[in-house]
Amino acid sequence: MFGLLVGSVPVHAEEASGGLQAVIDRAPPGSTVKIAPGTYTGPITLVKPMTLLGGPGVRIANGGGGSEDRPLLLVQTSGANVQGVQLEDKLSRPKHATLEVRGDNNVLSDLTISTGSIGIRLQGADGNKIRGVHIQGTGVGRSGGTVFTVGNGIELWNSNDNWVENCRIAKVQDGVYLDTSRRNQVLNNVVQDSHYAVHLMFTGESEISGNRFARNITGVMVMGDDGSRVIGNHIEKQAANVQAQGILVYDSHHCLIAENHVIGNRIGFYVDQASQNRFVDNTIAQNFLGLYMTASRDNDFNGNLWIGNVVQAQAISSRDNRMVGNYWDDLQGVDADGDGRSDLPYQASPFLLALTRAVPAYQIFFQAPGTFVLEQLFAGDTRRWLTDTAPLMKPPDTATASAPPMDKTVPLVSFFLLGLGLYPFLHHRPGV
Repeated sequence: MFGLLVGSVPVHAEEASGGLQAVIDRAPPGSTVKIAPGTYTGPITLVKPMTLLGGPGVRIANGGGGSEDRPLLLVQTSGANVQGVQLEDKLSRPKHATLEVRGDNNVLSDLTISTGSIGIRLQGADGNKIRGVHIQGTGVGRSGGTVFTVGNGIELWNSNDNWVENCRIAKVQDGVYLDTSRRNQVLNNVVQDSHYAVHLMFTGESEISGNRFARNITGVMVMGDDGSRVIGNHIEKQAANVQAQGILVYDSHHCLIAENHVIGNRIGFYVDQASQNRFVDNTIAQNFLGLYMTASRDNDFNGNLWIGNVVQAQAISSRDNRMVGNYWDDLQGVDADGDGRSDLPYQASPFLLALTRAVPAYQIFFQAPGTFVLEQLFAGDTRRWLTDTAPLMKPPDTATASAPPMDKTVPLVSFFLLGLGLYPFLHHRPGV
C-alpha cells in the first residue's frame, strides 16, 4: 500500500496497479509518495520534483531482468526529496551507482545503502544535500590488504556547492570522492575501513571539517587542489598498510590544514610537490613519522603540536618552507628572554630519509646507535633542513587533551618505592 499525499488530500494506490514506479509516475509535481513497509523492486526513477517518503521497513532491492546497468534509484530532476528508504544493491558493479543524482537542489536523508557498487553518485549536480546516510560496502574492501572490488561510498563528478554531512560509511573504496568539483562541504561524517576516507581530485574551495576517519589507508587525500580547507578532523589509526597516512597533500596549493588531530598513523602529514599551503594548530601525535615532505616549497607551519612521534619530521628536496612557533616534545631548547620560545631552533635532519630512499633495506637500522652517529657526521650543511626558527618551549593549553597531566600521587609513590629499593643497600654500606 502506498499513500500519495497531494497537498493535504490523501490518495491511496495498491501495488498491484503497477508497482512503486507506476505510483510515482502518476503523482503530480510537488506531491509526496509515502511508502508503506515492505520490499519493492527496482530500478526506480524520479523525473519530477516530489518527495519519496519511506520509514522503518521500507526497502528497495534489485530485481534483475536487465537492470544491471541502471541505478537502483535514479533522481533525474531538481528539487526532489528522498527520505527514510533502505536500498539493497545485490550486484557488485564498482563503476555503477546504486543511487544516482542528475539534478540540482535535491535532498537525500536518512537512507541506508548496502552495496558492492558506488553508494551515491552526483553527476553534474549542484546544490544537493546528503544527510544522515549510512553506506555499507559489501565487497572485499580490506584496507590492510589494499584489495578493493567495491565502489566509492559517495562520489561527486563535476558537481559544485553540495553538502555531505552526518553520514556513516564503511568498507568501500573511497568514502567520499570528489572529482573536478568545487565549493563542496563534507562535514561531521564517519568513514572507516576503506581506502581513502575523503579523496579530493582536481577540486577547489571545498571544506572537509569535523569528520572522524579511522582504519583507512589514507584519511584525507588532497590532490591537484586549490584553496580547499581541511579543518577540525580526527584522523586516527591509518597504519595497517605500508602506504598509510593521515593527510596526504599532493600537487595542491593555497590550502588550509588546521586544528586536526592526526594520531596513531604510519605517517601523519605527507606533503609532496605542494606549495603555499598553511598547516596551523594541528596535533600530530603517536605517528611513526609525523611529517614527510618532499619537493615542496613556500608552505607555512605554525602552532602545531608534535608529540610522541617516533620520528617527528623529515624533508628532502624542499625549500623556503616556514616553520615558526610549533611545539616539539623532543626539543632541547633554551629560553633566555622568557618569551616562551626557544632561542635555539629545532632542526629535522633528512639523513635517514635520504639514506632509506637510496637503499630501502637500510630501514632495519632505524634508531640504531650507529645511525645516530652517522647523522651527526653528515650534519655539516643544515641550510636546507626543515627548521623551526622559534619553537615553543611548552605546549599551549589545547595540548592537554592529547597529553593528560600526570596524577600528583605518581611522583610521591615513585619516590617512596625508590626509597624502599635503596634502603637495603644504604643500610648495609660500611660506615652507615
